[in-house]
Amino acid sequence: MPVFEVHFHFPVQDLWVDGALLGTRQELTFDDRRAFVQLPAHMNDFGLDRQQNTPYTAITGGTPAPEAVDADKSASQRWTRAVVNMVRVGVYFSADVTVPADSDDPSILTRISELARKEAETARTLLKTYLDLASATAGQHWLGTQADVPQIAWITRIYDEQGVWVRTGFNEPLVVHSRPASAALTEQTHLDLLARTANKEQPAIAEAFLRDASYLRMMGKDAAHTLLDAAIACEIKVKAMLLDLASPEQGPLVELAVGKNQQFSQAAHTLFDAGIKAVVGKSLKTDNRELFKAVQALFEARNRIAHRGESPSMEEVRKHVDTVKSVFDWLDSLTEPAA
Repeated sequence: MPVFEVHFHFPVQDLWVDGALLGTRQELTFDDRRAFVQLPAHMNDFGLDRQQNTPYTAITGGTPAPEAVDADKSASQRWTRAVVNMVRVGVYFSADVTVPADSDDPSILTRISELARKEAETARTLLKTYLDLASATAGQHWLGTQADVPQIAWITRIYDEQGVWVRTGFNEPLVVHSRPASAALTEQTHLDLLARTANKEQPAIAEAFLRDASYLRMMGKDAAHTLLDAAIACEIKVKAMLLDLASPEQGPLVELAVGKNQQFSQAAHTLFDAGIKAVVGKSLKTDNRELFKAVQALFEARNRIAHRGESPSMEEVRKHVDTVKSVFDWLDSLTEPAA
């Protein structure tokens, strides 16, 4: 069966390498696939020099080697260390397809492109794993967080066994995010935000964590990180509200319940039952039993990540983020004046 080779190109945030690594190509097996990682040999490598006004540069600088001005020297000789901003990840795949020379048969090219699309996730996961390791264990924290997912942003090329370019490729799909009408800024909201900006206000911590979880969920990034942010937002929100609403007499008991003394602190989900009922006379378990069960499931999922390293599915995480948004609405309703 014919074997094809597909080259994906990913921008990276300042991968810092020894000059000797420039232009190198290392092969490995990843997820049962033959693959390779290739670093650029010069600033316009990977075909960047074939297109004008491209926003990308493969190498953006570094520490010049002695006598680096010699144009005849290779990149590894010109740089002692270099900043790499684009990486090529190649994946080999088999396909029961024969591509005639200079073929423009759309059915054949579409089939090859579809197969390459499947390999894109392998390449993406490979590079993400590499960058996660480099950022967390090799001291390059500037490469980004675990939530960052590499995106293919330059021309993808496919080659057959003879190294002949197959005239088709792959592009990242266009992603459209819906924006609810209720989120559109009104004139009053705009003026309120400007006034708060002038006062140098910052979002409450709970709202900031929920914002981060909502963004990660929208982008489909890092399910575990998204769920942890959502759970943190939920716990901070209810604890802050209990402390704010507690009477002077209730204060010491509430402080125990929310964890100021770990010996007496309650499990997070129980704060939505007896904990909040003791302060405001209402319980989520009583008002909305299904939402209360969802909150319990949220914290159980959080604990599975924190204590066992389990990773949830993004579908599950989307439901948990929706749960937290509903919980925020319920908590905010407790402080609204009666109609």
